[in-house]
Amino acid sequence: MIVLLIALYGLPLALCARLRGYALAGGAFLLGAGAVSLHLFVLSLLGVPWTRTSVLLALAPLLLLSAAFAKRRTGFSPSRRAEARPTWSDLAVFVPIAAYALFALYAPPYEWDYYGIWGIKARWFFDAKGIDWTYLQTHSSHPDYPLLLPLLFDFTAIVSGGWNDLTFGWLYVALCASFILIAREEGGAMAAFAVAFPALNLWVGLAEAPVMAFGCAGLLFLRKERYDLGAVMLGFAAWSKNEGVALIVAAALALLLARKNVLKLWPAIAMIAPWMIVRSVLKLPTDFADKESLLRIWQRLIHPGETLPALATAPPDQPWLWLVILAVILIYARQAWQRERFLLVALLLQSAALVLPLFATPFDLASHAQFSLNRIPHQIAPAAVFLAAVLLIREFQRRGVPFGDAAEHSQNR
Repeated sequence: MIVLLIALYGLPLALCARLRGYALAGGAFLLGAGAVSLHLFVLSLLGVPWTRTSVLLALAPLLLLSAAFAKRRTGFSPSRRAEARPTWSDLAVFVPIAAYALFALYAPPYEWDYYGIWGIKARWFFDAKGIDWTYLQTHSSHPDYPLLLPLLFDFTAIVSGGWNDLTFGWLYVALCASFILIAREEGGAMAAFAVAFPALNLWVGLAEAPVMAFGCAGLLFLRKERYDLGAVMLGFAAWSKNEGVALIVAAALALLLARKNVLKLWPAIAMIAPWMIVRSVLKLPTDFADKESLLRIWQRLIHPGETLPALATAPPDQPWLWLVILAVILIYARQAWQRERFLLVALLLQSAALVLPLFATPFDLASHAQFSLNRIPHQIAPAAVFLAAVLLIREFQRRGVPFGDAAEHSQNR
């Protein structure tokens, strides 16, 4: 199975990062998925045609180096922090994941953006045995979008021996489940259950799932001051969609406000730099950065009477979820600022960054908002739910109420 192959390829990389427990399983797939996609990008830069032989041989050097470094660096010794142990509450998390798998694998991707952007790019590259740079310049829709997702589709097709977009559903199950596993390791079983539903992304074939999985995982790692791993995850998020680039900026500003070392985010910038250079050299246009974009932003800002009603007609998907998150953060604002400042600020800044392109859109603002706000907020929803969940869990524990993992362990005793 392609998911297992990707996870096994990413396993030495995850061991290099000293991941353990649930985070090892989730991190292995995410790191493997990002790495195999960038392998195809490098092969195209070098002019090497994509074949199963050339692709698999290209994986060997990094696999051997990471395996040797992981053994030398860690010795496979346990980390200082005790690994999260399975509890009965973990079984509840597998129910929505299993249900999501049935949904994701029931039929091939059907969203317009899959056929118009992500899927057509992947199929064109697959038939061309490499990235067709001329196609990006002349025929591609949204040519400025990063290429991690189409390249991940292509890797799946190349290794499996043919194009079958029904199999791409496995990638989405693995991406979403990987973040849930990381949330389980970082916040416990109840936090994992809380993030499961917003993390199981309904837009199979679109880039919301990878930018969510990489981006939210990166925020959780940075929250624990795992700068190297967090920066790499944010780099992969930037390779998934343009919003991932904004997330790097949001994370950097949040680190500054949290008085943490923002310079340690350099791997994220280094990772996305090659695509930015290629995009600049090929002069790939974007809808939101033309000569009149700043003028559109200014005009919509100074006319709130027209702008705000247009935005009000397009509330985010699952509005009650967002109201609950907002209520929890407001109620426990002091604790959030004192103990979760980085995650809080990063989410607030990224929320603003998701709305800002609407002010720059050359299309009708209300129509664009209705089209995008039903799915774009899902990119950060799991991290926002995680923040609300840990605030609530800490409050229950402060009041002496057994909650989540603590309740499980007390019953076992």
